[in-house]
Amino acid sequence: MPELRYNRMVAAALADAMAEDPAVILLGEDVSGGGVYGATRGLLERFGPERVRSYELLADVARRIDP
Repeated sequence: MPELRYNRMVAAALADAMAEDPAVILLGEDVSGGGVYGATRGLLERFGPERVRSYELLADVARRIDP
């Protein structure tokens, strides 16, 4: 197996899980944009917006409601 960086291993594991099971979805902050370290890069294009969705962190939403 070729040597991979941590973020590429995470991306490969996510892609494998999503390819094996159509019920697997990915939710998180900036995941549709590739994530902070690029670990989700390409998943939106491969699996579509129905399965790869970005959401704000709850703490950010709570701060806006009760500053």
